[in-house]
Amino acid sequence: MSAPQSFLRLLNLTFIPKEFSKSELQLIEAEVAICLINELSVLFDLSYEVSFASSDLKGGNMLDFNILRKMLHEILLNEEYTLDAIVRYTGFHEDAIHEVAAGLNTNPSFFLFYRLVELHRLARRDLYAGVREKICQRLFGNEYAKNDSRSIMSA
Repeated sequence: MSAPQSFLRLLNLTFIPKEFSKSELQLIEAEVAICLINELSVLFDLSYEVSFASSDLKGGNMLDFNILRKMLHEILLNEEYTLDAIVRYTGFHEDAIHEVAAGLNTNPSFFLFYRLVELHRLARRDLYAGVREKICQRLFGNEYAKNDSRSIMSA
C-alpha cells in the first residue's frame, strides 16, 4: 500500500518498527484496516465484523457500503464539509458520492473508502483518537497504546 493510502499513517501509528519486511507491513496494514472497519461498525451500530479467520465476511463485502453511507451523512450533518468539499477532497464525481450516500453503490472502490475515512477522521479527530487507542491495544498490546505519546491530532 503506498504511503498516501496507508492506514498506519492515517491513524498515526508511527511506532511500527522499521525492521518489518514489506510483506509483514502489508499484513499489519490489513489487520489495521480490519480493526478500523470493525470499530466504525460499532460506532455506526452495524452488526458487522471482519477478521482474517472468517471465511464468511458476514455481509459479503469487506468495504461495507453502510459504513461509508453513514460516514458521509455524519460528515454532512457536522456541517464542517459541504458536498462540493467532499467531491474535491475525494476526487470522485458528485454522482459517485450521491450513489454512496443514497445506498445505491454497494461496491465502492477501496480508494473512495480510504478518502472518506480520511475526511471523516479530519471531521472527528476525537473519535479517531479513541479508535487508534483501541487498535493499538488489540494489535500491539497496552504498552504501545499507553507509551506512544504521539497524538492522532498531529497526523
